[in-house]
Amino acid sequence: PIWRREPANNIFPFALSSITDTTVAQKLIVNTLIDFFPQLLITDVHDNIRSIPSSYSLEQNFPNPFNPQTTIRFNVPQASFVSVKIYDVLGRIVTTLVNEKKGTGTYEVPFDAGHLSSGVYFYTITATSLASSKEIFSDTHKMLLIK
Repeated sequence: PIWRREPANNIFPFALSSITDTTVAQKLIVNTLIDFFPQLLITDVHDNIRSIPSSYSLEQNFPNPFNPQTTIRFNVPQASFVSVKIYDVLGRIVTTLVNEKKGTGTYEVPFDAGHLSSGVYFYTITATSLASSKEIFSDTHKMLLIK
């Protein structure tokens, strides 16, 4: 087909929303910008789409130290039963933040420690794959509550 240039208020001869492949859409936009603005220097294109996690992970809470709220982020590469628990320095469970099936993805869980005293706490993730109960992930991090 022969593509024709439209007036500046409609620079694409089709609807961008009809493109389902984000990489194709990005390249099309960049190439169109170069055509219409040759003096424009493009130095980098960032992909804001989050990727699917390739492995289990538990990240450091943020902020840390905190008062009294913090966020805990973790990655689940496949459907799993996930448990995230908070412990005090004596090993007692303070609270359970997550105790359910989770699909593939990155999750953020808020934690409000307004009712707790200042000190060191630990948070642990345990994840068991729904596809294979033999595949278990566990990790623990330390966090500091300062009031």
